[in-house]
Amino acid sequence: MSSQRFYTGDEQGLVKVVTITEPVVVKPKRVRRNQPTPEALPKPVPTVETWGVPDREKAIQLLCWDSEKKHLAVARKNGLVQLLDPKDGTITTEFKHTLGKEGQVDTVFVGLFASSESVITCTNTGRLVVQSIADHSKTTVLEVGKDICRMRVHPREHHIVATGGKEQELTIWDLKALIKVPVAEEKTPEPTTKKGKKNSKKAAPAPTPAPVKEEPEVRYKSKDILANGQIFKAKNVKNDYLDLRVPVWNTDLQFLNQYDTSRIAVGTRHHQIRVYDVKSGARRPAVDAE
Repeated sequence: MSSQRFYTGDEQGLVKVVTITEPVVVKPKRVRRNQPTPEALPKPVPTVETWGVPDREKAIQLLCWDSEKKHLAVARKNGLVQLLDPKDGTITTEFKHTLGKEGQVDTVFVGLFASSESVITCTNTGRLVVQSIADHSKTTVLEVGKDICRMRVHPREHHIVATGGKEQELTIWDLKALIKVPVAEEKTPEPTTKKGKKNSKKAAPAPTPAPVKEEPEVRYKSKDILANGQIFKAKNVKNDYLDLRVPVWNTDLQFLNQYDTSRIAVGTRHHQIRVYDVKSGARRPAVDAE
C-alpha cells in the first residue's frame, strides 16, 4: 500500500506529520442469492506524528522543502531557522536571526528558501539574509525595502529573488549584483608640522578619491533608474475609471517556469491576479484579471 505524508506547522511551534495510507481496492465478488454480502474492508485511519514541544514563542511562520527535498526548512517567531530531517524531525542545522519591532509593527518572516549551500530568509521589514550552511559565520545581510509581504527565490537560479508588498511593486533582484556594493575610499589627511601648519612642501598631495555614484533608494521615482541589484521593477497599473490611483498591495508571487526567470505571477490584497513578462520590456502586467 502506498501512503502520502503531509507536513504542517502551527502557532504552538509544533510540526505535525499526517500519514494517509491509500485504501486497498478490492474487486467485489459476485454474490449469489440468499448469501450474505461480504463486509467491506476498513478504511485506513490517518496517523499523526508530532514533533517538538508546545511553545508559542517558537510559533512556525514559514515551512518549506529545500531545493533537493531532503530537508524541511522552518522559520519560527523567535528568529530560529532550522533544517529538519523529514523522517524523524531531527534538527540538522539551526540559525538564529534577530527579530524585533519597528515602531508598532512586529517583525515576521515573509520569505524562506533553502538549498544545499545556503538558507535565504526575508522579513516584512525588508531584511534579506543569505546564510551559508557550511560556514555559519558567513552571513550576508541585504535591504530590499520596507513593508514586504512575500519573497520568492527562483527554483533553479537561486540568485534571482522576487519581492512585493504594501506599496511595494514587484521587484526582481540579482543577489550577485546586490552583494557587490561600491565602498567609498577614505580621504588620507595631509601631514602637518609641529606648529600645526600644513607642510605643503614636503608632503605629497593627497590622492583624490574616485567619485562615488550615490545609489538611488529602492522606491525610486524615475522609470529609467534601477536601484542597486534590481533587474526589474514593475509599474503600477493605470488609474481606475474615476481616474484614481490604484493602491499597491502585493501579497503573494511565484515564478511560472523553473527554466525561465522572466515570467512571474502576482496576487494582490485587492483580489487581482497579474502576470508580468520581463522580456517584453513592459513594466506593467501582461495579464491583469480580477
